[in-house]
Amino acid sequence: MSEEGKFELKAFDGKSIFCVADYAVSEKSPSDTAIIMVHGLTGYPHTYAFHIAARFFAQQGVDVVRPALYWAGDEHRNLSECTTSIHTKDVQTVVDTLRPRYKKLYVIGHSLAGTSLINLTHTADAYSFWDCDYMPWDDTWQHAKYDEQKDEYFIGWGSKNIISREMVEEGRATTEEMIKDRLAAITIPSQVIIAEFGQAASGQKIFDGLKCEREIQVLKGSGHVFKENDSAERLAALTFDWFKRF
Repeated sequence: MSEEGKFELKAFDGKSIFCVADYAVSEKSPSDTAIIMVHGLTGYPHTYAFHIAARFFAQQGVDVVRPALYWAGDEHRNLSECTTSIHTKDVQTVVDTLRPRYKKLYVIGHSLAGTSLINLTHTADAYSFWDCDYMPWDDTWQHAKYDEQKDEYFIGWGSKNIISREMVEEGRATTEEMIKDRLAAITIPSQVIIAEFGQAASGQKIFDGLKCEREIQVLKGSGHVFKENDSAERLAALTFDWFKRF
């Protein structure tokens, strides 16, 4: 059976990191395996694909933790206060907290969260990159609009999301050489899943840059957020098949 809960972790700067947890508990003992699922820009822990995948993983006897990189309340970050470096530090806090508790620990990153994965201390047992950005500027930040009066950027797909100037400039300063070096430094098995109608070119470049044990999969019929037909279910199954090898 599975049980959804929530908990808070203290970030490096005193902010709180809100986490959704799907606990899979057998009749005899708690799970010794966990999956961390990290959402992308403007995403959140309860997106459709994350909900479907978390429920699937829990049904396989695995605990699932979905941190929110921003959340409501003054104790949490607002998206406008974030940078990708802060995202990485917060994900690292989640990894460092869970690593001693589980025999096996896996990490999923969707979209911009791939930037966090490549900058982590690589102590997990395997990664899965879900239709991730390769170059943050090319894939994301060049689409942001600048408000000179407020000195902030905004970005959105049907909505306006305020982004700090620091976050955009950090993306602008990230070179391809930096990305290649960080990908090459990953030593743990890594899976790249590309949505057919998503960021195929970026996913292929991520795969080409990895030097560890790796695989690449194309999810046919799927867009970037995996909401088409049974895309989310197939995504979860492909990911779990990869993780259980390690």
